[in-house]
Amino acid sequence: MAEPAIRAALGQAQADALGDVTRRMNAGSSEALDVLRDVMHDAKVPPGVRVRAALGWLEASYKARELLSVEERLTALEVAIGERA
Repeated sequence: MAEPAIRAALGQAQADALGDVTRRMNAGSSEALDVLRDVMHDAKVPPGVRVRAALGWLEASYKARELLSVEERLTALEVAIGERA
């Protein structure tokens, strides 16, 4: 790990792996939300499970809004920095 090239290659490999995980998670997000919605509304499912599904839905919704907000702010900062340069 003392070699910069090795550290850089490891860092790139880790970034690639995380990118792959993120893409796979995004690809399945719609299906996962469909499952949560179905469980939430199925009266035959125990109330505790329905509550957990609802909480999962809310958590996913909150995270999506938060990420969108961060992306918008980051874009604004990049534009501001670009204008100063």
